[in-house]
Amino acid sequence: MQPRPGLKGNKVFSIIKVKFLIRWALLLNSFFTTMPSAKPNKDGRR
Repeated sequence: MQPRPGLKGNKVFSIIKVKFLIRWALLLNSFFTTMPSAKPNKDGRR
């Protein structure tokens, strides 16, 4: 008696989606934090 594959697939898919969203959020966060700081610090070394 296996559980419905749709339920398990949805659970795995949601976990993957959450991981993907977290990874993209971290990437965008680091990208936006390094981009503005690169302009004012052009004269000063980072």
